Amino acid sequence: MNNLRTVRKQATVTQADISHLLGGVDSTLIHQIEEGKHSINLTIILTYIFLFGKSMVDLFPKTVDMLKYQFKEKLPELLISLDELEPTTDVKTRIKFFENLFDNLLKEER
Repeated sequence: MNNLRTVRKQATVTQADISHLLGGVDSTLIHQIEEGKHSINLTIILTYIFLFGKSMVDLFPKTVDMLKYQFKEKLPELLISLDELEPTTDVKTRIKFFENLFDNLLKEER
């Protein structure tokens, strides 16, 4: 589920308004996207971000939480596999990147 409808309604913007700004996209499609019944494309996501000044976390909190959970589960495996590679500069840089990401995700839990 997403917060697109809530954010739009708080701004007293209609689905028809969004449809018009997107060049006449069917407002039924906007309704289906807001209800989570239709996939959303980047243009529509960026429209909501631009119009309402919201972040991805504001608009898709459950999706963001799911991705963070998935990353926390998968990062240790990735780090182990990288650690088994020849320690080139590229591999070391990747390991550092993913270690920092993992540390940041763990800090958010606290």
